[in-house]
Amino acid sequence: MAGGKFKSSGISKVATKIYPNNAAKSTRVRHILTHCGAIASRETEKCQAAYKLADCTTTLSEKLKL
Repeated sequence: MAGGKFKSSGISKVATKIYPNNAAKSTRVRHILTHCGAIASRETEKCQAAYKLADCTTTLSEKLKL
């Protein structure tokens, strides 16, 4: 995150580190982080953004079985 925005290059690095040998799961992680990052970045208050990011990533991770 930089300047209140999520960086796509950072998202790809995180996804690859979490599942280095599983392209399908890395793609799901990228989707989750991109989607949830967009939701969180709409918030102007940092605490609210962090809450929304945590809530969204947890919910989607469960739905996508990660």
